Amino acid sequence: FLSNRGYAMLIDESHLCRFDMGRTGSDQFNIMIENNRMRFHVFFGNTPAKSLAMFSTWRGKTLVPPPWQFGPWKQAGGTLPDTTELQVGEKMVVHDIPCSCRQAYTHFFPKGSQRGHEQELKELNEKFHALGMKSTTYFNAFVSTEYHPVFDDVAKKGFLLK
Repeated sequence: FLSNRGYAMLIDESHLCRFDMGRTGSDQFNIMIENNRMRFHVFFGNTPAKSLAMFSTWRGKTLVPPPWQFGPWKQAGGTLPDTTELQVGEKMVVHDIPCSCRQAYTHFFPKGSQRGHEQELKELNEKFHALGMKSTTYFNAFVSTEYHPVFDDVAKKGFLLK
């Protein structure tokens, strides 16, 4: 929290914390934690702005996401019968349906479904970008037993969990 008295406090815990800030008495606050110890940091900057600056220097500043991340997203495949994902995106533009990001269906890695389609995927992304939409997709952290020779290689090197 940031006090108007010129200090800030960070409770650095993953345990449940409860705060009584002036409820019991206007001149006190209590912190209760479900643990037998508590890690915390106090920043004395003499003003709220200086305390916040000290905290930001210590922890690092939060990155501000790009504006498109706050717009509506759409997973367009399979939405309308007999239409491609790109056709759905084009219809959205024609009918002024807002969309800042399209989520692609290619899930990279498990079975290697991206292999041999790299140029096609690149061109499709370029077409969605031309419509004013960003593209996201998935990179799965697992590998299918059917994805040869990749599965065989990672198994041989001991990279798999049992």
